[in-house]
Amino acid sequence: MDGYSLTNKMRRTRTKFKLSVVEQALYHELIAVCNNQKWPQIFKCSNYQLTSALYISNRTLIRARKKLVEAKLIYFQSAKGLGFENSYSFIVEMSVGRAPSPNNNVTPSPGAEAAGGDSAQMADYNKQKNNKTPPLSPKGAESESGKKKSYIELIPFNQIKPQLLADESWCEITAMQSGLSIRFLDIMPSQIDLFLQYIIATGEEHTVQTLSTAKRRFFWWWKTQGKKNYEENSENVDPVIW
Repeated sequence: MDGYSLTNKMRRTRTKFKLSVVEQALYHELIAVCNNQKWPQIFKCSNYQLTSALYISNRTLIRARKKLVEAKLIYFQSAKGLGFENSYSFIVEMSVGRAPSPNNNVTPSPGAEAAGGDSAQMADYNKQKNNKTPPLSPKGAESESGKKKSYIELIPFNQIKPQLLADESWCEITAMQSGLSIRFLDIMPSQIDLFLQYIIATGEEHTVQTLSTAKRRFFWWWKTQGKKNYEENSENVDPVIW
């Protein structure tokens, strides 16, 4: 399982199911979340994390997620308790019903949904084939001590650009959120260069040590500075007269 094969699966599915831009954006965001968690068979993600990343309402999230489940692109199981992380999978069909209740020491994620936001209509849309859930892969399994393994992969500064461009699903979703749509893919390499120059100029190389941080910082740099500079430079380019 990897981002490339999952993206291809979505493209094949589009020939049978009409998927909106929001539904496709949600699918790519889930791929990115699973990738950041080192590709476990079942991964966790809260509604707040998805609605914040995609700038959509909780109601829109529910509708888009339901469509992806119906298209068999994802499997979903709601957490027991508002604000806790729900379970997702691209390959494991989870049993009907809510996920087990989290322990008493777990704190709900920030921005927990208002009461009723994660209601019965989103509890679970999957059909139950059996009551057994395949075990997690070693990368997502718990250690003998019962504690989750922590993965924080630091990357050299000069590897930020190639690793960003290598993540095709992230590139596509960033293009959709850029305001330029697919055209953004053509200028992305040069914009990443400008972003890294900005990081160097401000002396903040030490603050961009993980791929997830680089993705987040680049996105906000583009929204707050990069896009404006790009549009101003485009307007100042003299037209070519043939």
